[in-house]
Amino acid sequence: MRRHVVKAFFVFNTDAIRKTIERTPATMPLLVSLIALISLMVGGIGVMNIMLVSVTERTREIGVRMAVGARRSDIMQQFLIEAVLVCLIGGALGIIL
Repeated sequence: MRRHVVKAFFVFNTDAIRKTIERTPATMPLLVSLIALISLMVGGIGVMNIMLVSVTERTREIGVRMAVGARRSDIMQQFLIEAVLVCLIGGALGIIL
């Protein structure tokens, strides 16, 4: 009797493969959501840093505008509009690319 014969065929348990295939679509939305959350956080930190540098570099301009009569709300509005524009342009470029 031969014990070490090369087998001419294999037997697979297709039930285990089927279960794996059925679980895969259930985990995809979670994975995509996690990637989207991380991307949003990184983008938010990037915008925050850009606006911080913008305000820091333009303190003289802010002082002159306040001396001329601009209110805090006017200056806040200017920087918020700039931040929104940065986000919109970045989002549009991200979609295009």
